[in-house]
Amino acid sequence: MVRGATLSLLALVLGVSGTGVRAQSPRRDSARVASPARDTARAAKGGVADSTSRLDSLAARLRSVVPGGSDLSIALSTRLETKGERTQNDRCAANQLYSVGFSCRSAFTPAFDAQFGLKTSGGFADRVLVDVDYDTQREFDGSNQISIAYRGTPTSRLQRVEVGNVFFAPPSSRFISAGIPSGNFGVQAIGKLGSVQLTAIAAQQKGNVVRDQVFTLGRRTTQAQDREIEDYQVEPRRFFFTVDPLLLGASYPNIDILNARQMQMLAAALPDTVRPARLLVYRLILGGQPPNPNGPRFQVLGDPLSRPGQVYELLREHVDYYVDPSLLWIALVRPLALNNERLVVAYSLRVNGRDTVIAHVGGTPDLEFTADRPQYANLLWDPQVTPQHPAFRREIRSVYRLGGEDVRRESVRVSIVAGTSADQEKPPGGTAGSYLQLFGLSQLANATTFDWENRLWPRPNDPNFLVASIPGQRIFRDQFIVFPSLEPFSRRGLASPPEVAANDTIYRTPSEYLYSPQRPQSYYRLRVHYQVDGGGALGTIALNSVQIRPGSERLTMDGRPLVKGIDYEIDYELGRVQLLGADTLVARERRVVARYEENPLFASVPTSIFGLSSQWTLRDGTVSLVAISQSQRSTFTRPPLGFEPQASVVAGLSADFGWQLPGLSRALERLPGVALAGGDAPPPAPARLDVQAEFAVSRPRQRSSQQAFVESFEGDGGTNINLLQVQWQLSSQPALGRVLGERLGAATFDTVRATTMAYQNAGLGRDGRLVQFTLADIDPQANLAGVGFAAPEQMLWLTMYPLGIGGLYDAAGEKYRWTTGSRTAGRRWRSIHTVLGQGGSGTGIDLSRGEVLEFWTLVDTAGVRRQRNPTLVFDFGDVSENAVAFAPESLIVAGADSAFRGKRLQGFDRLGSERDAFSRAFNADVNDHGLPGDVVDTLRVVGAPPQEEQYDVPICSLGRGFKRVLGDAQDNCTVRNGRLDEEDIDQDNALNFTSRERELERVRRFIVDLSDRRSYARVGKCGVQVADVNGAVPAGARLCWVQVRLPFNAPDDSTAGGPPIRRVRALRLTMVSGPQLGDGQFALTPVARLRVVGAAWLKRSGRPLEGIAGVQPAVGSGAVIASVIGTQDRDSTRGVFYDPPPGVAEVADQASSVFGAQRIQVNERSLRLLATALPVAARAEAYFRFPEGQRNFMGYRELRMWARGRGRGWEADGDLQVFVKIGRDGDNFYLYRTGARSGTTRDAWEPEVRVRFERFYALRARLQDAFLKSRPEPLGCTPLDSVLIARSGLPATGRIDRYAACEDGYMVYTVDPTVTPPNLAAVQELAVGMVRVDSLGGIDPPMSGDTLELWVDDIRLADVVNTTGFAGEVSATLSAGDYGSVRIGARRRDPNFRQLAESPSFLTNDDVEVSATWRLDRFLPAAWGYALPLTVTHRASGATPEFLSRSDIPGGSIAGLRTPRAEQTTYTLGARRRTPLEGRWYAPLLNHLVVDGTLNALGNRTEFQHARVRDLNIGLDFSSAGLAGGVPVEGGEPSAHRSWSVPLPFDGIGGGALVLSPTLVRVTSALVRSADSRASYLKPAFSASDTVGEVNGLQHLWRTASTVEFQPVPHVTARWDAATVHDLRDYGDSSLNAVAAMRERSTLAGLDVGLERERSMAATITWSPVTEGWFRPRLALGSTYNMLRDPNSRAVDLRFGTDEAPAPRLSRRLGNTQLLTAATTLDPALAVATLTDEGSGWRRLARVVRPIDVTFTRNQLASFDGVPLDPGLAFQWGIGGIDAFRSLGNDAASSAGASSDLVVANALALPGGITVANRMQRTDARHWSRRGGARTALVNGDARTYPDISLRWSGRPALLSGMFERLGLTARALQSRQAWTTPSFDGEVLTEMRLSRQESYPFTASAVTAYGNVALSASYALTRRVDSLPGSVARRRASDVAADIGKSFALPASWKVKNPLRTRVSWQETLTQSFVANALAEGARSRLTDNGRRAFNFNADTDVADNMTFSLQGSRVVTFDRNFNRRFVQTVITAVFQLNFFATVGK
Repeated sequence: MVRGATLSLLALVLGVSGTGVRAQSPRRDSARVASPARDTARAAKGGVADSTSRLDSLAARLRSVVPGGSDLSIALSTRLETKGERTQNDRCAANQLYSVGFSCRSAFTPAFDAQFGLKTSGGFADRVLVDVDYDTQREFDGSNQISIAYRGTPTSRLQRVEVGNVFFAPPSSRFISAGIPSGNFGVQAIGKLGSVQLTAIAAQQKGNVVRDQVFTLGRRTTQAQDREIEDYQVEPRRFFFTVDPLLLGASYPNIDILNARQMQMLAAALPDTVRPARLLVYRLILGGQPPNPNGPRFQVLGDPLSRPGQVYELLREHVDYYVDPSLLWIALVRPLALNNERLVVAYSLRVNGRDTVIAHVGGTPDLEFTADRPQYANLLWDPQVTPQHPAFRREIRSVYRLGGEDVRRESVRVSIVAGTSADQEKPPGGTAGSYLQLFGLSQLANATTFDWENRLWPRPNDPNFLVASIPGQRIFRDQFIVFPSLEPFSRRGLASPPEVAANDTIYRTPSEYLYSPQRPQSYYRLRVHYQVDGGGALGTIALNSVQIRPGSERLTMDGRPLVKGIDYEIDYELGRVQLLGADTLVARERRVVARYEENPLFASVPTSIFGLSSQWTLRDGTVSLVAISQSQRSTFTRPPLGFEPQASVVAGLSADFGWQLPGLSRALERLPGVALAGGDAPPPAPARLDVQAEFAVSRPRQRSSQQAFVESFEGDGGTNINLLQVQWQLSSQPALGRVLGERLGAATFDTVRATTMAYQNAGLGRDGRLVQFTLADIDPQANLAGVGFAAPEQMLWLTMYPLGIGGLYDAAGEKYRWTTGSRTAGRRWRSIHTVLGQGGSGTGIDLSRGEVLEFWTLVDTAGVRRQRNPTLVFDFGDVSENAVAFAPESLIVAGADSAFRGKRLQGFDRLGSERDAFSRAFNADVNDHGLPGDVVDTLRVVGAPPQEEQYDVPICSLGRGFKRVLGDAQDNCTVRNGRLDEEDIDQDNALNFTSRERELERVRRFIVDLSDRRSYARVGKCGVQVADVNGAVPAGARLCWVQVRLPFNAPDDSTAGGPPIRRVRALRLTMVSGPQLGDGQFALTPVARLRVVGAAWLKRSGRPLEGIAGVQPAVGSGAVIASVIGTQDRDSTRGVFYDPPPGVAEVADQASSVFGAQRIQVNERSLRLLATALPVAARAEAYFRFPEGQRNFMGYRELRMWARGRGRGWEADGDLQVFVKIGRDGDNFYLYRTGARSGTTRDAWEPEVRVRFERFYALRARLQDAFLKSRPEPLGCTPLDSVLIARSGLPATGRIDRYAACEDGYMVYTVDPTVTPPNLAAVQELAVGMVRVDSLGGIDPPMSGDTLELWVDDIRLADVVNTTGFAGEVSATLSAGDYGSVRIGARRRDPNFRQLAESPSFLTNDDVEVSATWRLDRFLPAAWGYALPLTVTHRASGATPEFLSRSDIPGGSIAGLRTPRAEQTTYTLGARRRTPLEGRWYAPLLNHLVVDGTLNALGNRTEFQHARVRDLNIGLDFSSAGLAGGVPVEGGEPSAHRSWSVPLPFDGIGGGALVLSPTLVRVTSALVRSADSRASYLKPAFSASDTVGEVNGLQHLWRTASTVEFQPVPHVTARWDAATVHDLRDYGDSSLNAVAAMRERSTLAGLDVGLERERSMAATITWSPVTEGWFRPRLALGSTYNMLRDPNSRAVDLRFGTDEAPAPRLSRRLGNTQLLTAATTLDPALAVATLTDEGSGWRRLARVVRPIDVTFTRNQLASFDGVPLDPGLAFQWGIGGIDAFRSLGNDAASSAGASSDLVVANALALPGGITVANRMQRTDARHWSRRGGARTALVNGDARTYPDISLRWSGRPALLSGMFERLGLTARALQSRQAWTTPSFDGEVLTEMRLSRQESYPFTASAVTAYGNVALSASYALTRRVDSLPGSVARRRASDVAADIGKSFALPASWKVKNPLRTRVSWQETLTQSFVANALAEGARSRLTDNGRRAFNFNADTDVADNMTFSLQGSRVVTFDRNFNRRFVQTVITAVFQLNFFATVGK
């Protein structure tokens, strides 16, 4: 509304203004043809003059009403577009004509669009300012700017009024301004009353405020990140063992996969007949097309049902996956897809020194398919794998993803905390000092420090290199935290002793449940802090946001505000900041804080802002007042938690005063230090006192009736079965099982009784009209809302034929052409099936949450005729693929008529598929031949001499455009239906069950007899008429829609034990004729709304459970069902009287939903919980676990829900009670139980269940007190409560320490108050249910056999916490001039204070800060020239928690609570030269030397910890680039220096002198000592049973880094960088690591300098002469080296000395690289010019050749892991070839690589404007990987690019000058080849080779004709690619052809249009084809893809006036896919009118 009013006001303003107008031509539309002479010609004809005169006349009429002083520019662009669009499917099959979504029938859809853009700037009347930049086509509406401002005079009270985009900038405030959005749209006024300035705003917020982002700027830009990782959030489906880890012996599961020594020992301990020697990994895309059709076809070892057929893709090591040198585990570059990928491994073994294949152990590691022997592999992962499967153990679940490659490893800090607390790090038992130490992530010597060097993978020297490319490129760019155990949180893992909570569920949960509501509960959390790179170049900051609101950013550097344009520039769209003068601003490390607003990517919830600020300026300061109100609406009718309306008010009063202190200034001048300084010291600055104070208040303004919905139960957890006809096909004989044969007779399902059946979504009735129904036609109780149309319901019509009729309906003759002649009497059958799962891949779907199978069908409900209704059999699971199909035996030809006779099985016991036998692809042109039954293998033709037999005869063809009648089985024809048809459900290319194996089917079966009225759950609409051509519905039939509901967990039968319910692959639907259906009659039955219904909540168990907690099944055979019930389920005949609770309306979740194109169903629903045989003190329960983890309920005081019972046992004092649980799992929760009513009216919902949280807070405090006193007996519990508690089951694993407290139906219950207590601040799940309490006062107790029922609806939070909060601050700063300053500040913030859009902290924070800075050099003589700043800072903060941190325990309820406290005292002293020292030899050293030191003392106390840290850091920094001239001569002139050059014995480069003085020297050295002590507790207050865990840590390091750079001779630069880290800590002799660390310490000049832990070096030498000659060479040689010798490494090398005593040595991780680059530029023209005279022909010829660039690069690297010795200097300096890199003594490199690259490029400039460029490149690479001991695997790669020739020409040949004005031509020919080869081991035959060749030939031509000025252009591009894979060759061809013609035509003069009509016609065709061929079989070739696009476009436009354009556009685009027989045609016709207006009004 505000925006519309603003635009209206703007239009009014612009409509009455203007003193002078100047019009300009509009910008041309992009579709128009350029005409350079058009504007000139038009101006000559007077068009511009006429237009200008008209506009000037308008301006003249407005001059009288416009005041002077206006200066306004206007740019208006308007575009009106009307178009008609149609998209049509040209390949619709007959069965798709009436299906929604196939676009078979479409008409032109009209559309109208109005667009405009307006830009204005300037003003008028000297008071009104206008600034508009508005465009309706902008992607983000927030980027539009509209502003109209009135500016008052300097003396007026109204200073400024703004309408539109207003920026509210109140005075700076610590407590208020952070949350105030600056960018808003509304009205703002600024006034002035004397010395008081007032600002008021009423607006709508347009941006999202992004809180402070902190960056650290130095040599690189970093940003701090904090995140938490739950213990169950492992990296799934990515890390796997190659062998069963159980084979690794007793070490399992405590195996450290990063401990190379342990992995090698485990591998060596395996028998030769088990240990892998060479490993190959394969991936299978289930249901997908294999990349290499000739890949291996494995049978999975250990799976008796596995059959060969599926084609596996061979993955490439170090490209697709990483393999550990031990060959025991692998890591995939990308995780496997959850539903459709399988991973297997096969390997050879080394037996008796020879590589051997033992198929039943390691499989057959083949590269391609071999038909002469079976192929086997070991399964690593499959969607069907269950926790009981042996392959489940192979997935490694001890790896957690941390982040990407932007994470700085050394900055990673990790702590592990238990439960929901922030710092509960102490294990309750054992010797470990922290959970980090217990779970193996800490350093060995520091229990509280994360071992990032060893536990963060990949480590720098791990063999993480991408092969067949330039060495150094990494496979993995992610970084992972890896635990040293496969099951770190399990009881058999590292969660020991028994007092430590264990979470074994993580390692027993299927992968698909890990990140779902069925995930494991969380016991532990990894709290991670790290730095990420926050920018690229120096001074660049990436804000990680796009569409920042212009002007909203606020940047500060070290507290100082930065100014845009002076300090930085910003790209608002990319969110990137660039500091200006970054080299100066960030000369040292700086802290930058950024705050900004971003435009929302999607439509945001409306948020209103009302604010007022005032500022009163006094003589010595200012007083400010700010008040702002923010309110946000919700778009939900039932707002979920987190999306409810929000409203709050914050206000504050602040004061800022300052005074000069002349008395103090005079006193400072008399200080002794000043007198000592004498006259050299400058006079001090004046002293000053500044005082600031602020008081703020906040209060939420939510309505008292506001509620946040946690669950409304409007959804369900069910699964809809797709009834689309194309998803179904004919199926197999059902297994008889135990029940089917008994009920219907075993003979009924014989193949001779299988009859024809049609299944259709729609069809024509006898009257020729389409038979279809809407939901309202089916179910009168369905409530639909909205203004759209009611869409027809999708249903599957089943038409069963008599056994005597085969089909082939002739619509013209109204007869069937195929009769079988069968006289078999009795019931008949036929079945169809659909594949369940993603994309029909056959991987299955999870139906474990299903409770009810339901569907609607249409039946005759009248008396005897009901016996005609069929029986439907639903089989869920692994149904047989052996489809029953039959075809006629003969064709009788009689003249023009023909008929089919007989019936014979087709394709039985064979797998039918249309896929290509070799490629497994589908090509509709070739493979759409149909399945058996539609194709007769042998057909006898009778009646047409001679009689013959024909083979593979199709008897139907679906075709396109036919209108099929309802019941015509030809609608299901598979011949030429344009899609893939196959019987392969599980996509394994093999028949799963033959007819003899039929009973092996694993299905869950439901038998529905529609002739039995008891099968009907509810009767819908009756009196339905269906008139089909077969007469299946007799006249007078009473048809009614009925709903069938079956308990899904109580099937009629489960054959072969039933299927895995988590992965149900298929549904088979079998139709059996009714018992009274005549043998010659048809049967017609539809199925609609078929689905497996389940509640959105899960039942805790399928049986009643004992007590109130745990999962102990109750005695008896009871069952529990959780589903939903709603107003749609009312059924008075069955006693179901459902009405919504009082006040609950049937509305859509979002009000905007009713305005959609279709009406939506809004029937209100509730949770329905049923239980049978529920004993006393037992319960039935359903729960919901939040998928996002934890939810905070503490913003509200109450939980409400509606609950009612049905049947006996309810009412007051009844046997049954309803309960609700709020907690973390089934063993730790808050509970409230109460009675409920039952009845048939809405009143039964009353009274509403209300749960007050303060009751839980009180009970939790009592339980915590009991825990502190170690008194686990129940507190305040009634006998009933005690019985329920005592009978509750306890968890099988984990720590058990049960506590409970009760009062008036409220209860808190936990089995581990240390780790897993319930917490309203971190709720993980909700549960509701019923419990039987055996009340003696009940008047209607349940009877045996009763089904007990509970309904629950609308669980929500209410009574919002809206307590007022306060905050305040006061500070004073005393500045003692230049001597220093002292600042004192105090701040307090109460627990309920919050800024806008914040939540309360529930902590009272008190902060005190005292800081002083003194310049000690002011007390020294100025001649000394030193700067000595001393800074002392002390900060102290304390918190009084209203609730414990991240908990709901009231802080005031715990006596002796350790309230959080923090203190930090810092001393910093620095020394540097302020004035340079001259004339001394040591002057360069002192002038460039900086020494500083910092002493830090920190103390931090929380409820569970008390930590103390002491840090000492003494640093030295020397940096100078001024030593090139030597050192000064002592006592000489300042300019006198000793020479550092050495004369050479010859006059060479550089004048015969070798310069030894460095051009750059930098040395930094720091001594760092950090000692920390941490005391950890289990309980937040003193308890006699609580033990203190003391953990101490120490780091004592000496870090040095140096850089030296020389230029010994001109053009030569040498540089050396080195850095070392020495560990000075005394490790003692308590472990082998400690002994080794002490033994390997080093000395320097007799001093102990500790253990050298790290060393890195980089050396480079470059020669780049500056020359203008014909030969310009360049040479660079560089090397790097890094070494890590970590005393925390768990791999220690034991070597024996001469006395045979063990000599432990620390393992080293080493890496080095060498890079050589040699390049030159050869200029033949210049070379010839130096050898020949001017005018020589050789010179003219040489000018044709452009300079030739030649570049050669050689790169080699190596990495070592576990080397016990230091390498020699040659290795460290990178000297030697690749052989010297690959090994150090007897230790082979874990990974090594070498590559060379040669590039040659030049060009020829030929006469006639022809340019030819040529380029050649050759790359060779080799990569070695260590295998086991000394064996290595080699991969060779090479790439060639030649030729790469391009030609370019443009000109106007004289010969063609009469035809063309201009011609142009470009062409290119490019060929490239890449090859990868993996040689065999020791002469093996198995050698993998991949070869890829690619050719590209693009060509373009353009011309402009001399006559008619016609522009022509054409292009053609051809690309061919050939990939040679093991056993197959893939070819791809792509072409692109385009042509374009444009011309301008003069229009008739009578049209009065002076400008020509510009036209353009274009055509484009893109084709892509790919083929695959068997490399070993002639003619085995298959087309994989064949698709393309053709487009024809026409455009005509003209300038109706100088600023108006009209255009007409038309396009026809055809996209097609011949493989799948798809063709879509899109036709668009568009008319566009465009107006562009540019003007300047005023000056």
